[in-house]
Amino acid sequence: MNYHPNNTASQYTTKPNKVIELDGNWEVGLLEASLPNKADNVLPDECFFTIYIAGGKYHEVKLPAAYDTKSDQIIVATHFAQHRTFRLPHNQPLYGTFRIVQRKTRFTMKITNSIVEKVRFSEDLACLLGYEPHKDYTGRPENMTELPVKTGSQIFYQ
Repeated sequence: MNYHPNNTASQYTTKPNKVIELDGNWEVGLLEASLPNKADNVLPDECFFTIYIAGGKYHEVKLPAAYDTKSDQIIVATHFAQHRTFRLPHNQPLYGTFRIVQRKTRFTMKITNSIVEKVRFSEDLACLLGYEPHKDYTGRPENMTELPVKTGSQIFYQ
């Protein structure tokens, strides 16, 4: 990571530990790789959702970087991030709540504050949750938006 700070779990560049000089034209291939057993899949500044409120205002809610492979961990992170972004006391209702239904195969989003007009997900968070990125969701208590979890209870994306 010191040489290539933009590396991700699915796109990685590295530097060999010693220089290899070869004469002529050569093709190089990867023979073996050692990977950590855990890598962040909730990336800083990549996993966020935007809450649009009345009056044309909006707030970007960023999830903290983490290795969250279970859908319930992602849900806890979305709720925690709202508390942090809006500086909400823990007993105050969130602007939108997320939960898992139908044997952990679907996420639901319910807007729980009447000043919220819509919610939009970043590409990475949308991929984790099974939503379409950059689409406006207006889920209300009487009209909950349900979308399938792409990979069941284990959450990964590339």
